[in-house]
Amino acid sequence: MRSIMILLMGAAMGGAMAIYGTLLTYKPDAFLRFHETFVDRSKQNKNAAWRKNVYNSEYKILGMGFLVVGILIVLITLIKLGTIVR
Repeated sequence: MRSIMILLMGAAMGGAMAIYGTLLTYKPDAFLRFHETFVDRSKQNKNAAWRKNVYNSEYKILGMGFLVVGILIVLITLIKLGTIVR
């Protein structure tokens, strides 16, 4: 039971990573709103320099990396759980 819970938490974290990467790659404005909702702890973070660079291609590549790794984590945990049957 404990290992199933750990695998489900891993799948949830992989899904969150995939969502984060998708937003960063395709919708930078939505990514910033999502980031402000869940991560922002202070008002000074809204003036950070990285917020202006979110529209650059480096962040799109980073977002694609998050997306691919997140999907791989979800698939591996689902395979481990035995839900994908070959």
